Amino acid sequence: MDDFFAFVPEYQPDGRLSTVVAAEHIKTAFAEGRVRFECMHQASDGTPIPAEVTLVRVPYEGEEVIAGYVRDLREQKKMMKEIEEGQQILRLMTDATPLCFNLWDRNGRNLQCNDEAVKLFNVGSQQEYLKRFYEFIPEYQPDGQRSTEKGTAFLHKALAEGRCVFDWTYVLLDGALLPTEVTFVRIAYQDDYVVAGYARDLREHNRMLQEIEQRDHLLNTVNQAAQTLLQSEPEHFAEDMHRCMGTIAEAIEVDRVYIWKNHMLGGRLHCTQEYEWSGGAEPQQGNEYTVDVAYDEMAPDWEETLARGKCISGRVRDMHPDTQAHLVPQGILSVFVAPIFVEDQFWGFIGYDSCRAERLFTEGEQSILRSGGIIISTPCSEMSRRSRSRMRTSAHGCSWMRPPSPAACGTRITGF
Repeated sequence: MDDFFAFVPEYQPDGRLSTVVAAEHIKTAFAEGRVRFECMHQASDGTPIPAEVTLVRVPYEGEEVIAGYVRDLREQKKMMKEIEEGQQILRLMTDATPLCFNLWDRNGRNLQCNDEAVKLFNVGSQQEYLKRFYEFIPEYQPDGQRSTEKGTAFLHKALAEGRCVFDWTYVLLDGALLPTEVTFVRIAYQDDYVVAGYARDLREHNRMLQEIEQRDHLLNTVNQAAQTLLQSEPEHFAEDMHRCMGTIAEAIEVDRVYIWKNHMLGGRLHCTQEYEWSGGAEPQQGNEYTVDVAYDEMAPDWEETLARGKCISGRVRDMHPDTQAHLVPQGILSVFVAPIFVEDQFWGFIGYDSCRAERLFTEGEQSILRSGGIIISTPCSEMSRRSRSRMRTSAHGCSWMRPPSPAACGTRITGF
């Protein structure tokens, strides 16, 4: 007993003298009959020994004394440290997960989230996210089910089967819808189960799918237009061209489509609009902006760019002032222009106007519309060849069929 305090460090981890701490707890045990506390001991070599001490007041030889029971906590502390480190690693992994994470109990309470949820829903902290979670749930899902009923059904399904995947739509604080794919996974926890939910933001995925579908639709439309024009008879060519331009315009969602043909005038390269389809814009066929227009006046850089096989694409407000002066009066906000080559010569161009809203044509759209210009060059070449042949025949005194009148094929259409 004389060596007892040799196994107790002078100070406890809280900085208090061990003798003072011991005296306080002994006093409490005498007063209350029992006390339990943690106390740091040490081995003979000075190695710290965390311990749980229980002091109990007991009668002994006609008086009351204190019996002390010491339980070595080293193994328990080691296990707790490992658990804490594991939880910390799990917390780090959860926060590093590039998916919105929620942890649910079987009663539908959201117990935990991660940093990705905070970023995705643009809130200040995990606590704020959990507090405001039901503000992100619309009353109904896109399939018509009530969100509460659908969410509960999938929670029960995950608890029963272990896993399920489903589509789920949230609503952000600004009112925008957030489509997600949610995976529920059942996890054993204590004597029960919880459900880990991982939500994947589908906005970019859906946008890509929409672009692919639109690209495929546009590609099919251009191919069908090319087939129609290649099979078109001369007397129906203008009408077929107008119809094909309209289907392409509707597929790409533009307001005007046109084809211009080059010619020399006064030693300078000019161009004239030969065909036009106008849907949501005022037709321009035959006015001062579409007949005998010099490239160097209309768009100083277009002649060189198009002649090299390059396309023009962009918002009109970002273009050369001379180009703006020519396009703005026609109501054009954005434009895409692709060159047409006939027999390896810069024959003209095909253009697409957006007149109701500015837009930037995607790379996929530009590629298909450029291909459309290449495809159209074949029937243009054929019609040019037939026109030259008819002119030669006419020069020898033979008659030839007139091109159809504009009334026969739609809005302000001219032939080659």
